[in-house]
Amino acid sequence: MEKIRASLHMTLLTTCPECEEHINLFDNDLGLNDEGEMYKAALPDGNWYEEHQRFECTVYCTECSVEFDVKGIDW
Repeated sequence: MEKIRASLHMTLLTTCPECEEHINLFDNDLGLNDEGEMYKAALPDGNWYEEHQRFECTVYCTECSVEFDVKGIDW
């Protein structure tokens, strides 16, 4: 039987509070994940629940230019 490789697709989504644009925090154009920071925050070592409660970042919406803060990751 032939073995087929899997493909992993990840998103870390938030919504702009001003224009309701969906924003993927893994998107390289945002500059938040240049060194893999968002991947490390979403897939931390240890207790995911505790780390996700502490998660914080500031996002600039490329659609409407509003800057807003994100706190916590739900899953």
